[in-house]
Amino acid sequence: MIVSDLMTPMCPEWYQPLLMPVTDTLPCGENLEDDAAFLLLETRMQPRMGAEYGDFVETVDPINWGEIEREVKTLLTRSLDLRLVLVLIRCRFRKIGIPALDEGLCALLWLLKQWPEQVHPQLYDEGSFEPLMRANVLAELESSNGILADLRMQPLPKVSGLQLNVRDVERATLNPQAEQSLDENALSLARLGWQEQQADVIFSLRHAEQHLNQLRLLLIEMLSDDAPDFSGLFKVLALFGFAGAPPAPVVDQAELPEVTIETPAVQPLDVSLPESEQVAARLVTTPTIETLTMLPVRNIQDRTDALMRLREIQQWFVRYEPSSPVGDLLTLTEQMVGKRFAELMQILPQDLIARLSNGQES
Repeated sequence: MIVSDLMTPMCPEWYQPLLMPVTDTLPCGENLEDDAAFLLLETRMQPRMGAEYGDFVETVDPINWGEIEREVKTLLTRSLDLRLVLVLIRCRFRKIGIPALDEGLCALLWLLKQWPEQVHPQLYDEGSFEPLMRANVLAELESSNGILADLRMQPLPKVSGLQLNVRDVERATLNPQAEQSLDENALSLARLGWQEQQADVIFSLRHAEQHLNQLRLLLIEMLSDDAPDFSGLFKVLALFGFAGAPPAPVVDQAELPEVTIETPAVQPLDVSLPESEQVAARLVTTPTIETLTMLPVRNIQDRTDALMRLREIQQWFVRYEPSSPVGDLLTLTEQMVGKRFAELMQILPQDLIARLSNGQES
């Protein structure tokens, strides 16, 4: 299988000892489908509601995330499974906050590029191509009861006496008329404060948007029409596009000129900072080819390049002109790429199909 030539981010430091090959012959280890410990873990991660008996509501014990993390680390010694990384992202939200998302996306990208065939869930079941299992697993990145819900509750850097979370920004931007929605002036003031702070936590959301786009394109190659589009998560991440210039364009490593870079002395992180800010700073400031090399924007070479550019344009309209229909139309355009005319009839309005039919006849 040919996977995307997009530059792969390094495996994040925290994940490195956890994502080592299980054995030389089976680097990703065994399938956990029937593993008792894994099945128990999945059961414990399910949303739970307390039973109601009249006026009495049964108390539900909260998830012990420290215990969950230890169990996942044990399972990773037997199997490199994408589902385990998704659980670790949720565990890391409780420890380091918002940077856990970008950190986890980099780990997922690294795993999928390192072992595209072997990582679990695998694409083939008894020789038959079965992409839905992997697609459904990665679609959990925007589960309203999982990672996306955790992200929405994450606190943002405090500015001008305001302590907001991601949900506050989402509600104020996408549904400003909602009850208890943040005042537009207060949101503008907060954004200005984050820009002045050059907050690494905010920048990590920009990097997460870039890495999510890389993941989406990679999955289109792997899973074709079954690839998740992550539209819900993209919509949330796009709210923080004010944080600075868009990420540098992703380029092929083979196109990079050979340069000699004198590595500066590494400055120790300020241990007085909260762990979330230390991790965000490490993710944002780690030297990469993208940050050390000034490159012109590359011309579109193939369909993958075209889709990435189309997604960037679509995200711009979603971010800066959310009331315009252009963003939705560009999303529809993206869905049309590679489709046969018969397939387009399932997703396009009838009047547009009639116009296309007339065009074909002429």
